[in-house]
Amino acid sequence: MPLAEYGWIVVAAAVEELVFRGVIQTRLAERWGPALAIGVTSVAFLVIHFPGWVLLAAMPDATTMASVFLIGLVCGWLRHRTGSLWPAIAAHAANNFGALL
Repeated sequence: MPLAEYGWIVVAAAVEELVFRGVIQTRLAERWGPALAIGVTSVAFLVIHFPGWVLLAAMPDATTMASVFLIGLVCGWLRHRTGSLWPAIAAHAANNFGALL
């Protein structure tokens, strides 16, 4: 894989984390508390991956869906626990790199 494609993995992780954990989770946590916000944001994170799977004709199995939901929970917890997006971005990017192996 060309080096530029690895860069896009990090950029995509950063953008997704900014939207899901930086904006959505933060706003929901103000209203509903962190636990519910992390759960709802993780479900939304899973759902947003479906169009890509459909376009690639690669409908996921239960294990894949569970792993996407789980990384959403982990990233949400990291954002809540540290107050920073950087650990969530790092975990998300590491997960994406691992998925390529």
